[in-house]
Amino acid sequence: MQIDLRDLSNVFDTSKCSNPIIDTRKIYFDSRFPMKEGIFFPITGERFDGEDFISVSGKIRIPYFFSRQEFSEKDYIRILIPNNEALQELAKFIRMGFKGVAIGITGTSGKTTLKEILSTILSSKFNVHHSRGNFNNLIGLPMSILALEGDEEFGVFELGTNQPGEIRALSKILKPDVSFITSIGRGHTEFLVDEEGVFLEKQSIISETRKAFFTSCSGNYGNRLMEFSRKHKIMAVNLEDVPRISDINLECGTEIEFLNEDNTKFYIRTLLFGDGNISNFLLGVCACNVMGWLDMDEIRESAKLIQGEKNRLFPRIAGNGVYFIDDSYNSNPLSLKNGILFLCQLNIPVKYAVIGDMMEINDHDMQYSSDEICEILSLNKENTNLNLIFYGNKIEYMYKQFKAKNIDNISFFQKNYENQKLIESIKFDINSKSGDKVIYFKASRSACIEKVMEDLTSALFPV
Repeated sequence: MQIDLRDLSNVFDTSKCSNPIIDTRKIYFDSRFPMKEGIFFPITGERFDGEDFISVSGKIRIPYFFSRQEFSEKDYIRILIPNNEALQELAKFIRMGFKGVAIGITGTSGKTTLKEILSTILSSKFNVHHSRGNFNNLIGLPMSILALEGDEEFGVFELGTNQPGEIRALSKILKPDVSFITSIGRGHTEFLVDEEGVFLEKQSIISETRKAFFTSCSGNYGNRLMEFSRKHKIMAVNLEDVPRISDINLECGTEIEFLNEDNTKFYIRTLLFGDGNISNFLLGVCACNVMGWLDMDEIRESAKLIQGEKNRLFPRIAGNGVYFIDDSYNSNPLSLKNGILFLCQLNIPVKYAVIGDMMEINDHDMQYSSDEICEILSLNKENTNLNLIFYGNKIEYMYKQFKAKNIDNISFFQKNYENQKLIESIKFDINSKSGDKVIYFKASRSACIEKVMEDLTSALFPV
């Protein structure tokens, strides 16, 4: 988007800049990969300062840049406030000029999935911009806003948090026309303390929006979210209906039952799996319908274009009747619970769950998660063919909780020291059993559980 930096004179000094009119899509943030005809913006982090890469021994390395430092050279834009704050002010300015519908999505889990669902469905009819990857923090969200071309009809953005007050700050930057809360559960409780802290953090998006949507995945907080919405005079929809899943097939997807206005049934199949993802699919469908963006026929057709996200409850055929379900993108008690529940729903003879470390949660929430999963297993006793394999360091706490409850078919392997032992154990067990098998992998990103998948693939199916 083209903007004149002179309109932000309280943020930028353009006196040494030959052309104060810039294209925000040509701002880059990594000095190792300069953008052609682009301008470098030095962001700061806990372990780095982008300003350090502008010059070496007093010599300018980058021809065109922003900086809070003073240089005698012409053709740079001086930043008058802290760099990251300047980035956020720039994003706010761009958002003010955006005439399309800005959509903000937050939640303990499901943010990226709903972003992809909405982007795919809406793109069948409209020009849609959406944030890349999980660019959802106080640096990532502004970067995503800067990538707007300006003529899009929709902008779909994620808002993430691990610190109190971050969702409010992000919401003030984005000012979403429509906001979504996908779920509320124990996640990032290292700083948000408990589920109540997560709720208070997530609900703050509503005070900065015009319309809000949330689902039954918000649990007991649905009524409180509605009350908060009424207090702020925000139109809100709490989708309480539990999805009616009529069929699950790891190769063909999930079939969901819908009702027409005359109560006749129709079905939509999507390549998404798990109650959480399906609830988010319904949330996206509901919003598109309620807002009048698309009619049901258009939604039905565009739903066929939705693909599952790699690393997010994503199944693939490993070979010889063995399926891998990759849910390794991240882990918290809510998403782990949804994954185990999904495994219980699968009609497959032999099932394994390889559960790695969950980061940024406390022991109390680990205990709560253990209790919830034990309850799921108790309610699905017919699924005694589910083997729980705990792998890591922090996750040993959960393993001990399961062991104390006398849960069958559990084992623990310490990360790094027992990798090969884990692989050989699964390989031996799989080869000793007949019928189809599914292996589910779940952990926080830093646990690198995908390495176990790679090693197990090599062991089971050597080239």
